[in-house]
Amino acid sequence: MLSRLRNNFGLKALAFVMALCTAILVKTLARPIQELPTQRVFTKTIDILEPANSNLISSVSPSEVTVSIRGKKNILDRVDPNLISAMVDLSTRQTVGTALVAVDVMAPGGAEVSSVEPSHVWASVSRRVTSNVPVRVSIVGKPLDGYRLLNPIIEPAKVRVVGGMENVDKVAAVVAPIAVSEAEETFSTRVQTLNAVDGNGNTVPQVEVYTTNVYVTLPIVAVQKLPVSLKNISLQGLPDWEYKLTCKPSTVIVGREEGREKLGSLGVEKIVLPVGREVLTKTVRLELPEHYHLYDLPQGTVQVTVTPRSPAESEPIPLPTPAG
Repeated sequence: MLSRLRNNFGLKALAFVMALCTAILVKTLARPIQELPTQRVFTKTIDILEPANSNLISSVSPSEVTVSIRGKKNILDRVDPNLISAMVDLSTRQTVGTALVAVDVMAPGGAEVSSVEPSHVWASVSRRVTSNVPVRVSIVGKPLDGYRLLNPIIEPAKVRVVGGMENVDKVAAVVAPIAVSEAEETFSTRVQTLNAVDGNGNTVPQVEVYTTNVYVTLPIVAVQKLPVSLKNISLQGLPDWEYKLTCKPSTVIVGREEGREKLGSLGVEKIVLPVGREVLTKTVRLELPEHYHLYDLPQGTVQVTVTPRSPAESEPIPLPTPAG
């Protein structure tokens, strides 16, 4: 028996080792390859669990965190970002103030949160206040050439804003942007966007505008630039003296109602001015026809100046040249 075993012992030992290696290799190849974990990164807005006291309002800074989650690739490829939550719990806060608090992040099943940046944020709790502020219109573009936009009509003229005291106190107005590009007639619109701004026009964050219906009417009228006619002014001056009439401004902007014809000029009231050797300046009222409107001159007047010229200053009339 032993003699048989010793026969070709080297070959038999080699065969045994090869068989053992083959068995180990087959067992290894038959085992599933272990999938290495992978990682994905998401940016999430922080949700705030508000204080139970309704008189308090809260905010966090920064308002977003970067979340890294880890797991198998086939799981991460199917992750819905909406299922990743980032939250700050301020429900038990009862006093105003600012504190550094942790951000609680949860990932969907099969994924693990590996990091949150930043892990802590500044949470501010303040008293909720309200204020009534005026509504202003921010005009985008301009009417068609030959038309002018008048003062907007806003209804209601004021709206209520709500927020923390430190932010609401900064609000000077809410602004409604409205486009009027190439407009040529009056129109009304319901405001879609209202932005709370401070006295410098900068947006005030974390302030809510409480309104559902703000309407703006934008009056747009046809206008034209007209010269001022001084034909209605009569002068009583010195014999042989010349007088020059001028006015300031010499042109005015006039609007007309729909269907009205354009004017050639705009006259002044009928008036007689006694003049002598001195320059005379007189305020004279413009005569505006019905259905026409005057702009840029709230008083509706112009300054008329009469400049005298004596006979000695007048240029002599040139004599005709004799015929050759």
